[in-house]
Amino acid sequence: MALDKMSDEMKTQENEVVEAKRQAPRQAPRLNERILSSLSRRTVAAHPWHDLEIGIYAEDDRI
Repeated sequence: MALDKMSDEMKTQENEVVEAKRQAPRQAPRLNERILSSLSRRTVAAHPWHDLEIGIYAEDDRI
């Protein structure tokens, strides 16, 4: 009888844990997932000037 009572208590605790996990706010995706998703969204430039090469990687046309 005591074993049945312990088993029922354990099931109740497991159900409470499962319910708490289900109701918990979703955590942020892992870093790799965030990086990959952000890369996939940037395949097309939003404006023509976004394709311009500026900064240290720009070709130098002043020669």
